[in-house]
Amino acid sequence: MNKQLTLTALLALTLGLTACGGGGSNNGSNRDKTPTATETDTQTETETETETSTETETQTETETETQTETETQTDNDVLVVDLASVCASDEAVYVDLGAKAVVDSTSDWDINYPCNESKTGGTFDAHIASDATALQDFDNHYAGIDQAALPYYGFKEDEYQELAVSTAFTNDWYQYGLAGGHLLWSEYGVYIVKNQGNYYRLQITSYYNNEGTSGHYNFRAGQIATTNEDTIEAVTDLDTGDIYGPYSTGSTQAPNRVYFDLDTMKTVSADDAWEVAFERTSVLLNSSASIYHTNNNADFFDAEGKAIADQFTSASAASELDDYLAVTHNSIPADSDMFAADVSEHILDGFYHYDFMTHILTPATEHYFIVNSDGIFSKFRAVAIETAGRSMGTITLSIANQYEGETAFEAEPIIEQSAQ
Repeated sequence: MNKQLTLTALLALTLGLTACGGGGSNNGSNRDKTPTATETDTQTETETETETSTETETQTETETETQTETETQTDNDVLVVDLASVCASDEAVYVDLGAKAVVDSTSDWDINYPCNESKTGGTFDAHIASDATALQDFDNHYAGIDQAALPYYGFKEDEYQELAVSTAFTNDWYQYGLAGGHLLWSEYGVYIVKNQGNYYRLQITSYYNNEGTSGHYNFRAGQIATTNEDTIEAVTDLDTGDIYGPYSTGSTQAPNRVYFDLDTMKTVSADDAWEVAFERTSVLLNSSASIYHTNNNADFFDAEGKAIADQFTSASAASELDDYLAVTHNSIPADSDMFAADVSEHILDGFYHYDFMTHILTPATEHYFIVNSDGIFSKFRAVAIETAGRSMGTITLSIANQYEGETAFEAEPIIEQSAQ
């Protein structure tokens, strides 16, 4: 990352003046006017020069005030990104968050804002670089990032999947640390997986192998129904609840994804037909598949939805077999909307709000993002957005960095409104 911090103030000043209209100022052009009056008009000439001098002084004072206001923003490390100007000659606007500066595409950059086809400004999208990861801190929870615990924060790449098993239902497939320590306890929930007209049941029974090593999936699975001319029919039930696994998904530092075909009940490659995949604590679905939670394990939770520890710690694959076998084709919901699929998302989505009634766009000032790039953690948010027609003309970013070796973010800039 090109962290030439000494250039930041100068660059932000230039951007700020452009955004405030400073780039179009007259810069005292009246000074070059040459009087053409005759000697008999000497008094008039003198008055004209005096007025011109007064106008120039007034203009200079105005420019000085504008510069002072912009310098206040620069001192606070607020970066005004002028998309309208940059997009006139480029495909995107690139920002180096560590340097708090706009850079070109050949430099090291952390985030970019794509330009629209008309080259009048930016689209309302944002992306992180391929070698960066990011985290949505919409609750402004983190004052700093602990490098030693980095794998547990949930940093994601630019495009990631919102997993149905983790987000579409009340609870994930496991509970963590119920009996102390760092163990994952299966909830023994039974899911119904739908893929291309076929239905399967699935129950994860353990996350460990016989030696107690984590990341090893054990589960039950089997087909329960198929679709025949839009009618769901039961299939011959040959599934008696046998357990498949353990399948290793690697370590936190070196994860491994396991793809499983529920038709053949075998692991396959990513290029083959598959319904579910496992990678560390994540359960993923193929793009053609969706999933439904039968809520068979409601007794594992109290009235407030909190896990009852004893229910989890005393349960076993054997004790939860009946729950699994009880899920048949009759358990398939008639409403297909009750099935959820994995959804692709972008990590920087959510930096603005849009009112569909008034068509007014405003920055989501409460939504912070943290980008991890080249050893620097940059926490930022959008604090102002100016639109240019149907484009994003400028966006103002408040940036606070945690540089390498530090344990907390620097103080966030104090946001002040500049007079227009």
